[in-house]
Amino acid sequence: MGRKARQNRRVLRALFSHLRVQAPWHIRDESAEPAAERPGLLETNWLEAVYLRLRAIVPEAVWRLYTSCDGASAEDMALLSSLGRGGARLLQPHRQRGQLPVAMKTLSKLVIVPLCHVASFAVPSESALAAIAECGPIVEMGAGSGYWTALLQHRGVDVVAYDSQPPSSRFNNPFFSEVYCNVLRGDGRSVFEQGGDVARRRALLLIWPNNADSADNPHLCRAGGASRAPPPPVWDAECVASYLRAGGRTVVYVGEREERVAVQEGSPPDCGASASRAFQALLSERFELLRAVRLHTWSYNSDDLTVWRRREEPPVVRTLATLAAAPEEEEPTGGDAHAPPASAALHTPPATAHLLGGIAWNGARVLAAHIATRGGWAQRLSGGAETQVCELGAGTGVAGLQAAALAGPNAYVTLSDKHASLVDDLAASIRERGLGDRCGAKLYEWAVGDAAALLPAHSSATHFDLILGAECLYSLGTAGAFAAALDALAGPTTVVLISCEHRWSTAECLATLEDLGWCHEVLSEETTPPMPGDLRPARVSVMELRRRAPPDRKLPPI
Repeated sequence: MGRKARQNRRVLRALFSHLRVQAPWHIRDESAEPAAERPGLLETNWLEAVYLRLRAIVPEAVWRLYTSCDGASAEDMALLSSLGRGGARLLQPHRQRGQLPVAMKTLSKLVIVPLCHVASFAVPSESALAAIAECGPIVEMGAGSGYWTALLQHRGVDVVAYDSQPPSSRFNNPFFSEVYCNVLRGDGRSVFEQGGDVARRRALLLIWPNNADSADNPHLCRAGGASRAPPPPVWDAECVASYLRAGGRTVVYVGEREERVAVQEGSPPDCGASASRAFQALLSERFELLRAVRLHTWSYNSDDLTVWRRREEPPVVRTLATLAAAPEEEEPTGGDAHAPPASAALHTPPATAHLLGGIAWNGARVLAAHIATRGGWAQRLSGGAETQVCELGAGTGVAGLQAAALAGPNAYVTLSDKHASLVDDLAASIRERGLGDRCGAKLYEWAVGDAAALLPAHSSATHFDLILGAECLYSLGTAGAFAAALDALAGPTTVVLISCEHRWSTAECLATLEDLGWCHEVLSEETTPPMPGDLRPARVSVMELRRRAPPDRKLPPI
């Protein structure tokens, strides 16, 4: 047994004794091997018992997270002051969500973190376990210690648990040293895509699958030196994508969701510490939310349990390969001779199929049609003036490739995306279409770098003339970074065209853009006809974004 595992056991033995809670056998026995060596049914939900005891004895003033609009009372501060020494700081920032008492930070470090590593990062309740049982049979991925699975198995639920690194005395799982049931070795791809019917027969259970701060919330990551260990892999979206491809229908997710995480005014959005933004967007797009169950949660987290059912006929999500095979009558109409034919060569290897950007969304097709047939863009792009075009978050590049097909000798289109694999695919699509003299693909992270990083070397321009964004506002967390990218790339006369399918988050995303100085005007709206796989028609808008003018002057004409 490792040193850290022994230390966690010593801490918890003292905690159980102090709280007068019956400790599980492997915590009581100093000489016991990690539970991975002796997996068995977990009869009592001791983590919930410990949580409830802590909740009962820790004062509310210590437990709570203080937000900018929910300050501490004089009585609260008096209590917190009594816990401090020599004028020590009483509150500390927590993830830009508010201020957490230093006493709670200490409690978390000494008690809560060991509880998480010995059992689970989320605290199960009877109502949560009952909700999961109703979805059975179950397959849990990233099961870690298997604590939740063991409780479900004790209740007679058919559950199998997998983890890419099952805890054991021979293999050092980075998060867990104990295990409470038989956790098999496997990940989403190996379990769901190697034949069999696991996905079709079982609901997928994901409990705090991974922390994606390094990718989605970089502002919350501490700067580290060269010796800092690389962050663990982010696998949740790929797991759900594999589950979908294998015919899965129900996902049960336990953890934080961006729509429930409140941050302080002026702070960037926080998608949570338990799942990636791409995972949450994939749930919203491909599944319907059936129910949400409140959970016990530590004061600094915003966990709940949600049950998601795959849409009976999911929205049309076409890869470039299927887009190329689309019937001619589905192509943008309007008689533009420059519009690329439906049979044009398009490139989409299966390696990027799990990425949201690896899908040709309806909004991309609508924006491409708008460029080809409206606003005089066919003439502007093919005219004699130099025109620099950039597509942000290009993904499959449908809109940008349409602009490149229209481009004359003095126009150049840059397709950008933050995923290197998608940039490689975009470059392949450009080559296959013979557009290399007027189009290129570059790696670009929103809000990182300026226009010089994207403008072609042969251009003397300092900003782009046209910026495109197809389905870039797909979740609440995207608006801030998108606005920052526009600030970096746009000049005073830049035209910004975006398209988005109307979703639950669209209005709030547009409001966020306006708060950040980018107003919108709807240019056209289209209801896409039902296509194979559609549940219902989708409403897609094409909008122009403009910088909000100062009160004393007008925007220059476009």
